[in-house]
Amino acid sequence: MPTILIYWILLSPLLIVVILLIYSKIHNNKSLKATNNFLLKIKEKNYTKLRKIKLQFWETSGYRSYISPNNDCDLYLMEDSIVLVRRQVFIVTVHFRPIIITANVFDLTKEFRDLYVCRPSKIYFKEVITNEIEILIPSSIGKHYRIEITLKRLTKEQKNYLNYIKNWQL
Repeated sequence: MPTILIYWILLSPLLIVVILLIYSKIHNNKSLKATNNFLLKIKEKNYTKLRKIKLQFWETSGYRSYISPNNDCDLYLMEDSIVLVRRQVFIVTVHFRPIIITANVFDLTKEFRDLYVCRPSKIYFKEVITNEIEILIPSSIGKHYRIEITLKRLTKEQKNYLNYIKNWQL
């Protein structure tokens, strides 16, 4: 009997890791499929791609905040929207579905039904920390839920590309 208990104690962490790897593989396949569909749809459009942007991603529900550490993203800048393709690197790399941030939600919701299309409530170009832009997104789930995205370590060139969102009517 004690040997069975010892085997269980030794093998249960391995079983948990295998289950997490299988789950992340399934999740990544769905997210990469949505990302590839998005890239096929914008192939003809005029866009600028910014690669490997460091990202701080917070989800707030009521008084609880959830941070997603070790994020980076690719930004696709189009004339009326920003598309955020996020990855989180921890033990394995986890890919997420693209998020479309735009001032004109209705037109893009019809075109990209399988993606999260949202309108930011506020966009801060931080003056104290000069290489950061903070975007606050209220959710359609309810008033108590919101997403806070901070783009970090931006170069001057990248920040100049993002300057056009100051003119969005929020």
